[in-house]
Amino acid sequence: MFFEFFKKSSAKSLIEKIASRESIVFEKADFYQELKIALDSLDNWSAEERADLVAVSISLFEGMDGWEFIAADSWINIYGLTLRYEKSVKCLALIAEKLPNEPSSPKLHYILSEVERIKQRQRNPIYNVDQKPSVIFNDVGFKFAVINQLMYRDNVLRPKFDVDTFAEECTTELIYPLFYGATIAGGEYLQNLDIPQCLLNQMYKLELDCRASLYYKVIIPSDILSFAFMKYKTGKYIPIGEEASLDLDLLPKLKEIHIRNSTQEEMTLPESFLQAIKERGIKLYKEGNLVSI
Repeated sequence: MFFEFFKKSSAKSLIEKIASRESIVFEKADFYQELKIALDSLDNWSAEERADLVAVSISLFEGMDGWEFIAADSWINIYGLTLRYEKSVKCLALIAEKLPNEPSSPKLHYILSEVERIKQRQRNPIYNVDQKPSVIFNDVGFKFAVINQLMYRDNVLRPKFDVDTFAEECTTELIYPLFYGATIAGGEYLQNLDIPQCLLNQMYKLELDCRASLYYKVIIPSDILSFAFMKYKTGKYIPIGEEASLDLDLLPKLKEIHIRNSTQEEMTLPESFLQAIKERGIKLYKEGNLVSI
C-alpha cells in the first residue's frame, strides 16, 4: 500500500515539475531518464494522472507571445522543436509511445509527425541556398522582374519560391510567414539564384508588376535594412535601377516590356533604361497600351 502511494506521489511530482514552467524541463540532461523510470510504473498511475501528464507536456510549449497566443501545435512551435529542442522531442516521443490513448494524445502525435516531416525537409531541401549564379545581373530589380516572369508567369524556372516551404527548410534564421511575411534569407536566395542562359534566350516578353506576390515574400539586404527589427517588415517592390540597361544584353530575344498594376511613383523607369530599350526596338506597354518612348 505504501509502495503504491509512493508511486502515485512520484507521478504527481513529475507532473508538477513539468507544469512549473520554470524552464523547459525536457531539455535538462537527466530528465529523460527520470521520465523513463516514472513511465515504467504506469500501472500504478491513475487515469487522471495519465491524462494530465500528456496534457501538461503539450501545454509546456504554448503561451502568450506579446498579444498573440501561440498554441502548442502551431507551426512556429513545431518548427522550433526541429531546431532547438532535441531532448524535448525525445521526451515527447516517449510519452506518446507509453500513453497513446489519452484525450490529448492525438495532438501530441500530430506535433511529433510534423516535427519529423519538417526534419525530413531540412535533411532533403529543394532550395539550394549555396548556389552560384552562372549569369550575373548588374541590377537586382531587373533580375527579380526576370525571376517573376520565368518562375510565376512562364512556369519554366524551378523550383518555384514558396515562402512557407523555404521557411521550413531554413535553419539559419526563424522565418514565421504568418507574422513576418518577408525574409532577408529569401531575398539572398533569389539574389544568388542561378538562371540558365538558355531560359533567358527564350524570353520575348517581360512583365513589370509591382504587385507581384514575389516581392512581398522577400527583403533585399542593404545598409538601410541593417537594423535587426527591419528584417521582419513586409517586403515591397524592388525597382529597376540605372544598371538594368546593361542587363538587356542577357535577353537577346526580348521584344516587349509590359508595365502592370503601377502608379507613377512605384514604376518610374530610369532614362538610361528607356533609351536602351528604344535602341533595341523593344516595345513598351503600360496597362496594355503602347507607350511612345
